[in-house]
Amino acid sequence: MLCSRLLLCAVVMSSSAGLAAGAGADKQPPAACVITRPPNPPFVPPLRNLSNMLRSDQVWYGTESLWTYLDVSGRWGNIDESKGGYSTKLIYWRRGFDWRKEPEPELIVTARRLDRKTPIVTVEHANAVFVTGPLPAAMMTGLDIPTAGCWEIKAQYHDQTLSFTVSVEPRLPCLRLKGFVGFGRPPSTARIHKSYMKMSNCSKLMSRMHFLTKT
Repeated sequence: MLCSRLLLCAVVMSSSAGLAAGAGADKQPPAACVITRPPNPPFVPPLRNLSNMLRSDQVWYGTESLWTYLDVSGRWGNIDESKGGYSTKLIYWRRGFDWRKEPEPELIVTARRLDRKTPIVTVEHANAVFVTGPLPAAMMTGLDIPTAGCWEIKAQYHDQTLSFTVSVEPRLPCLRLKGFVGFGRPPSTARIHKSYMKMSNCSKLMSRMHFLTKT
């Protein structure tokens, strides 16, 4: 019985330590990646009807000549390299952009990995979006990041450039524990179920954990 309890505690301590480490790492991107932080003071787009477009965890970034929006965390997550990497859409605005004259704007976006030498990703095709409706017209392009790492994203439109750095993070399995029982409880009352889930953010796991205390 004592051996069983010790084994149970070892499993729980190991699992809890892993979860704690994962939660700590989830708060910050890798130390080697100096991500782009939200501007201070905040950038306010000069065009109307954009004030309610962003989520609470996003901010505007750039200048009147060229701007976009960023995630406050500075991370792009859930990359699955086995399925071709991370795909995203990038949207850029500028004062005076006329989609009627440029339905396919000359926007060039490059992605360069900073923490390891890899081929530069270049996208030279974009489309005008928001050409109808209340939102001001913008330029949108698709970008495929092949690997996790620290990436500099640079957009060039005519003589204007805009760059930011993000941490592209891998898709990692998270350990889920069901029926976690406090230390010292008989192992017969513990129902520990381990499964691995593909989640974009391991911190979400913490809110799903249930700590059951049985007497």
